[in-house]
Amino acid sequence: MKLNGKVLLVSLALALVGMAHALLGGFGVAVTLPPADAKDAVLVIEPIGCHGPGAAVTAHAEGIVNGARKTIPLTLSPMPKQADKYLLKRQWPAEGKWVLVFTAQRDGLYAHTLVRTESGKVPMTDSPWGQGQKSFTCADGKTKLQPWTFVADKKVVATYVVFGNLKTAVNYALTSAQLH
Repeated sequence: MKLNGKVLLVSLALALVGMAHALLGGFGVAVTLPPADAKDAVLVIEPIGCHGPGAAVTAHAEGIVNGARKTIPLTLSPMPKQADKYLLKRQWPAEGKWVLVFTAQRDGLYAHTLVRTESGKVPMTDSPWGQGQKSFTCADGKTKLQPWTFVADKKVVATYVVFGNLKTAVNYALTSAQLH
């Protein structure tokens, strides 16, 4: 029993060191509106921060349609002449509840950003940088979703940065009435 406690303590310490390293060096996934000339694109995805350049980026949509859980891998297209920026075209249906999940990974670090859709569309917010918005704590008491936008424009994509367990955060985003 003592060994399991020590293993848990060491694992927790390593996880905290990794999170501190990611936060100190800065690492995230920016989700912004596409430029007007980006045909059919709905979002621009970009790994940001000191660890952002060169990070691998993946995306998928998690949804509930007619009571059944669905996962759709999303294809990101590199932006012409823009390193580390990707365009996303709509690839999920309008019916059901959907959360778009964007993950950047580099050197063992992970950063996750969620966008919850409304009637299949990407919601906008008038509160850049998470001003006046509160974070949400999931039922596990450890995972948080922080409303955050990565640009200071007046009308921006409503995103949530995940701190903690991604699966718990996605489940919360799909089922919580208070998250908007």
